[in-house]
Order: sequence, then C-alpha cells, then structure tokens
Amino acid sequence: MSAVSDFATSTGPLIRAVLSALRANTEVQAIFGAPARLYDGQASGAYYPYAVLERCESQTANGVVHRGFEHTLHVAAFSRNAGVEASKDMLSMLRVAIEQLDLSPTDQKLLLILPTYSDVLRTKNPSVLRGVLRVRLRTEEV
Repeated sequence: MSAVSDFATSTGPLIRAVLSALRANTEVQAIFGAPARLYDGQASGAYYPYAVLERCESQTANGVVHRGFEHTLHVAAFSRNAGVEASKDMLSMLRVAIEQLDLSPTDQKLLLILPTYSDVLRTKNPSVLRGVLRVRLRTEEV
C-alpha cells in the first residue's frame, strides 16, 4: 500500500467519524443548531454560528502494537455579534465535545485526543469572530 493510499484510508474514515459524532452531540446542536452547522470544508452562506473543519494534517507514527497515524485537525468556529467571551465559550464547548469522542473509525483504534491550541480572532468584518481550535488525534491500525 502506498503512503498516499495509507493516509486516504486512515484520514477519510476518521474525519467522517469525528464530524458525525460532533453533529450528533446535543451540546454541539445547542450552539450550532440541529442539524449542527458543522462543515467539512467551505461553508459559504452558512448561518451563524457555524464551524468548519478547515484542515487535516496526517503523518505516520509508531503505534503501540501496529502502524499508527497522527492527525491534526484545524477547526474554525464563526460567530456574529457574539463577543469574544461567548466565542471562547463556544470553542471550549467544542473542545470538550471533541475530548469526549468515543470513536471507532473503520480499521482504526483511537489512542489519543489532545487539544493543542485555541484562540479567538477578529476577521475583516468587525462583527464576525473566528475561533480556532487545533486537536491532535492518534490512531493505529487494527
């Protein structure tokens, strides 16, 4: 199996599992609506607040027993007229929801979920805030 197909077979199911679990989370739905406005990629014209999985970096990593992968997810949460404190609360709720994920992606075992960065930034539009959350996930093949 090539490195490209390794990443495709490890990353795709993981992203689908993460997004599906977050969309089903009632706390996530309380902030982002039901169904949750949580997108994989661009979300032009979305209602506020919403979140986007902007990027997923993957690399091979030594697993405990089998070959593993390390993934870094970059999630951005956008809010309008909510204020910095409310945006930080929204990011904190997303962080907790991600930390509590109970996933079994296809042919993988989830070993680690570690939020590594969180911040709220202003955008060009002063009424829109962009929260950024970066999370490391480590998996190994089963």
